[in-house]
Amino acid sequence: MLIVGIGTTGAHANPGPAPAPIIVRDGAHWYTQAYEDTPTGDYTVPEQSDVTGPQHAPYGTGSHKMTIGQYDVQTELYRTDDYDNTNLGDITRLEYSTFARSTSGGADRQPTYLRLTVDDDGNAATTGDRHSLFFFPGNNPSQQPVVNGEWQNWNVVDGLMNVDGDSGTGEISLADYHAAHTAAILVNNRFDINHDGGAVSLISGAANTMTNGEYFVDRVIVGKNGQDTLFDFGPNAETDGGTTQLTVDPTHPQGWAHQAYDDAVYLTSDQQFVTGPGTPPKGTGSLKMSLSTADNPDRVELFRTEQYDGTLVRDLRTLTYSTYSRANTGNNTPQQPAYLRLSVDNDGNGTTDASLFFYPANNGAPAQSTWQTWDAANGVWGVNGDQAQQSITLEDYVVAHPDATIVKNEDAADRSQVDGGLAFIVGGAGSSAQMDGEYFLDDIKISKVDAATGSVNSGKEFDLEPTPAGGGGGGGGTTEPSVSIGDAQVSEGNAGATLTFPVTVANPSSQPVTVHYATTDGTAKAGSDYTATSGDLTIPAGQTTGHIDVPVLSDTVNEPDETLTVTLTSPGYGTLGDDSATGTITNDDAEPAVSVGDAQVSEGNSGATLSFPVTVANPSSQAVTVHYATSDGTAKAGSDYTATSGDLTIPAGQTTGHIDVPVLSDTVEESDETLTVTVTPAGYGTVTDGSATGTIVNDDEAPGPTNPAVIHPGIQAEHVPATDSIDGYDLITVNSSNAGADAMVKLYRVKDGVAKRVKSKVLGEDGKAKFKRADLNGDKKNFYYAVVTATDTNLRGVTRTAEVR
Repeated sequence: MLIVGIGTTGAHANPGPAPAPIIVRDGAHWYTQAYEDTPTGDYTVPEQSDVTGPQHAPYGTGSHKMTIGQYDVQTELYRTDDYDNTNLGDITRLEYSTFARSTSGGADRQPTYLRLTVDDDGNAATTGDRHSLFFFPGNNPSQQPVVNGEWQNWNVVDGLMNVDGDSGTGEISLADYHAAHTAAILVNNRFDINHDGGAVSLISGAANTMTNGEYFVDRVIVGKNGQDTLFDFGPNAETDGGTTQLTVDPTHPQGWAHQAYDDAVYLTSDQQFVTGPGTPPKGTGSLKMSLSTADNPDRVELFRTEQYDGTLVRDLRTLTYSTYSRANTGNNTPQQPAYLRLSVDNDGNGTTDASLFFYPANNGAPAQSTWQTWDAANGVWGVNGDQAQQSITLEDYVVAHPDATIVKNEDAADRSQVDGGLAFIVGGAGSSAQMDGEYFLDDIKISKVDAATGSVNSGKEFDLEPTPAGGGGGGGGTTEPSVSIGDAQVSEGNAGATLTFPVTVANPSSQPVTVHYATTDGTAKAGSDYTATSGDLTIPAGQTTGHIDVPVLSDTVNEPDETLTVTLTSPGYGTLGDDSATGTITNDDAEPAVSVGDAQVSEGNSGATLSFPVTVANPSSQAVTVHYATSDGTAKAGSDYTATSGDLTIPAGQTTGHIDVPVLSDTVEESDETLTVTVTPAGYGTVTDGSATGTIVNDDEAPGPTNPAVIHPGIQAEHVPATDSIDGYDLITVNSSNAGADAMVKLYRVKDGVAKRVKSKVLGEDGKAKFKRADLNGDKKNFYYAVVTATDTNLRGVTRTAEVR
């Protein structure tokens, strides 16, 4: 239980001077620059601009964009000279936010990095002691891993720097560098008279991890001697999403709840919706909360809601309410109005890290028995109480805590109790300035920008009344129109399509009903799958239907069904029923179809490869995988090629691949040989042509002579029957009566009319050369002949041939 204590004087006293506010500036103090990152690189035209978004920018609605991809050595800089000649030790805060995304696919891109140019000895006129200190987000994983497609905040003062380059890991903190170089100052790194060189630079490019991408920066905070300056880049163009009028009454709480407790226990709330007092700012009634010393001097009354839990404090735009206070009879102490509390989580863990209190007395002069309106969004708040030194604006608070979020602040010990991070409160600690009185509340206005883009400001105005409003307007009555949106589905097509979301009105009214709508990405992405759409839809008085159209961007790529969301907000009159709908874009493109083609390769003598081409028809947004395996034809695995099998994956969007089969070479003349590769599906996709032939083309020794009669002049060919046996040899014996030392007998085989040498032997001393069956590899089906060659012209020889069967 959170018991709120407010001091007898501090809670409603003038808090005195507050700390110096944080300075907020735009990009006018920064300038663009670009050059080629080479030793002789030239300055180039910057590829930079101020843009809206992307998504929900960290501060305001825009950011500064640098585009890389014009050329390989492109470097883009966004720099300022506001801090030139500042001692490095005077930099007390240095933070910035980044958003990176690729424009060509592939690996995540590294975000924009920050560079400080320093002179170690403090003499800006000399350059010998100058160094560049780089903060690379990728070298600071302890802060967070680099992620593309979302905003990330980086704290340079708490991080590690690299000196004069990127070593791949952080090296030294700013504090340690300053300790080693106490005179070091930030220095202008001017290249020439035409090109300034402010000491603080935000840089994209000059690295292979920053090519072909878009790099955004925003919310740069520089603290100098404790004075923080926030630089908000890009345009700030919020659109008005309208205000929903809602009546809160005893039967229509509209998300609000009553609660009371003291220092020890929960109490029964003493709150009533009443008429008056006087003329309330909205309608005729208000909410009354009462405190009495006689009842319980420690009573605290809360009127709270959880409908803003999860809202970033920086997204709040309007936060006003009206009060009326009066003391009970006999009490002469002026009574202070109800105050406002926001319970916030600063670090994203879902628990309350701080309570922000808006006290009217610290923002004006509360009057008695009269209605007053307080602008809390632009007022001064106390952090965890009411101390002057903690007074701060919401803007200053979110600069210090950019992700501060309203949280429910529930009682973990008693979850049956109501909760909610936004609460109006009276009472606490027995303060006479808020005791023994009546405290009225009315006309609560709260608006915020949408969480998706931060650019549409829509709100609610709560009118607190004792009875339900009539059907004519006020928003709390039972006949108030209620607007709902339904889901939509459409086939993608090849030439555009439209998602049409039906919008219906329950309890049609005599007034037109208008709602704001906007799309947000799901698996479907704006710009590639559909056109981002927003606007206002008005359903005329008395009618009950309308529709919202979202254009679909067609393609011919097979992909899963994709979804997006359309959200309704801010009915100018009426309430919202079902305010969110899903649009489904169904795929109508054919599945990818895989085919494998034939391959051919010359056998060679030292290995070769059959490379089978694989093609994909109907390319897809998903990778396609097939299984493949070889099988023998006339080529045999293990002697002619290596048996091969496995899976081939062709990446998403690509249409070709290949399967390689190693060939086992030899030097034996033989016929061309074939094998088969078979492809089968291994998941997503189909196979249309799943079989291919691989041909291993013989390339062994060129053929010899084909006519035995002219092999050697003067030597006649003699046919020998296949059954003959000469000197115990089965096939061929060659005799010569005068063998010389250089005589050689060459054995040829004739196949398909082509002769090729298969064996050679030296003519023996006995004038004979004998060839065994093994010399012929057991082949009985081809025609063989032998040739005797020698330089001795007196050599007499006999060439015998045999047709072996």
